[in-house]
Amino acid sequence: MKKILNILSVVALVGSTAATVVACATVEVSSKNIALVTDAGSINDKSFNQSAWEAVEEFMKLEEEEGYTRQSFEPIDPNDILNKYTSAANSGNGTVVAPGFAHANPIKEYSKQNNDIFKQQHYIWLDGNDRDLASIDNTNVAKIVFYAAISGFYAGISSALFLNKEVPEGDLKTSGWLGGDSQGVTDFIAGYYSAIRFFNANKDDESMTGLYNEAFGEAPVAALREVQFVNPDSGARIDNHAAGEVPTGLGKSIEWVTSFHAGDGKALAKKGVENGVNAMMPVAGPQSQDWLTEIEDKEGFYAVGVDTDMSQQYEGEESTFITSALKDLKGATVDTLNAIHNKDKDEESKAEYNKYFTNNKTIEDASWSDIAANADYANLDVAVKDFFTKEGSPVQPQAIQDWFEEALAKVEAGAGVWLSGEIMKTTPVWE
Repeated sequence: MKKILNILSVVALVGSTAATVVACATVEVSSKNIALVTDAGSINDKSFNQSAWEAVEEFMKLEEEEGYTRQSFEPIDPNDILNKYTSAANSGNGTVVAPGFAHANPIKEYSKQNNDIFKQQHYIWLDGNDRDLASIDNTNVAKIVFYAAISGFYAGISSALFLNKEVPEGDLKTSGWLGGDSQGVTDFIAGYYSAIRFFNANKDDESMTGLYNEAFGEAPVAALREVQFVNPDSGARIDNHAAGEVPTGLGKSIEWVTSFHAGDGKALAKKGVENGVNAMMPVAGPQSQDWLTEIEDKEGFYAVGVDTDMSQQYEGEESTFITSALKDLKGATVDTLNAIHNKDKDEESKAEYNKYFTNNKTIEDASWSDIAANADYANLDVAVKDFFTKEGSPVQPQAIQDWFEEALAKVEAGAGVWLSGEIMKTTPVWE
């Protein structure tokens, strides 16, 4: 059994929470003191928070002679995030890594209640966006966005091909559930869902069967079976729209658990198995474990990871994960920490720093979830129409790459400097 595609990519998110705490007036902070404040999860969550913490540790190794320190703070729930900002400041931390959309309101509230301290600090908000901080001066906040829809698309194509090989009989079904209604979460599903539609529309095309044959290196197949995208709770199919037809209520057709806490996905995992969902993408942090527990020792059931390579995170589950839709959490965090570290080195370094902070504006118009929610799906179909038909390797989807670069060029031309000043290429690899 082998994973088919992995991808590093980029997208934005929204979030909420609030609290009321005031920091000590005599606090002194240093950018060399780095705090990671989780989104109420654990730094060992095998997902978003853990990747961010590992990035801090990696940066510390690079700068171990520079006198840096690190601390982690784990709020008991989202309402406790603001308290942990205060604790971080009172401990002298001038750099705060904030993974996840739940930091939106706490950052705003902290800036209002403790602005003198806040303006001395740097915040690295992973899955953050400028829109949610529009009411404050947020030039000291790096808002890092990831195009999760693109990695979700690759994961969807991978899953469809994989299920055709590994589940020889019966209907092929896939689904997912969401930890909350925010863009960095829903974009994974938007891309994944769109891939299933694209696969079914092109499953008999020679380019698609050719990709399958190359992937598995076995006797060539002439046709592939369709894959149904279903609601995990009811089992109802929700992908069978006519070509060009606008799906209505897509977001309402997928289940939400409104949390990212381990254990909260158990009921949906159980229903998913009962409804014969062969491949599940839980976009809810550690709730992947809920699915893994439910499908243990069951044949024909697999998982799709998000954020990190979950086949490496869950010991003994390498053969259970078809693939993972990735965000380059480590790379983005380390790059931003380096920008802070080097900002006074020379003019070039100062310009790089300004891309993340002073001039940083996040992208609002290049997300596939906006297309999924508001536009004719024919537009999305056009964007991926020749996904496999361009000349060259089938693992270099030129149509998607062109769309991605055009979207970023548009943003850079009219919406300020994008977060890192460079295009993070989508680079799938065979394994």
